[in-house]
Amino acid sequence: MPNQQKIDPHESYPCPSCRGKISPIVMMTEAMGCDRCQKIFTLHADGYSIEQVSNPDPTRYCWEWDGKRWVSVNSNTPIGSWTFLVMLMVIMVLGVYGWQTLVPSSSKPLPSVQTSSSP
Repeated sequence: MPNQQKIDPHESYPCPSCRGKISPIVMMTEAMGCDRCQKIFTLHADGYSIEQVSNPDPTRYCWEWDGKRWVSVNSNTPIGSWTFLVMLMVIMVLGVYGWQTLVPSSSKPLPSVQTSSSP
């Protein structure tokens, strides 16, 4: 990949999350921390990308350095955004259909309950 540039673990870079400054963390190899948002990033073994630590979905928070700016890397995501959107729409349609079949319509009269009174 021609635009990739190897990340020097001893240098400082702009933070890909908040545009603060990430720098190496003392006594932690291949870890960098932001001075502004306090997020921690690890350098991948290939030396070309970093990953934000302690995220629910870390594959969505990976970046490569092109020498001037961070470029988001989305090749590791398990599903594409269009697939996710289609799945979400199907779930919503099924949910609405299920809700309509389970909840009685207000136009239908509810059955009346006869109570017998004892004299």
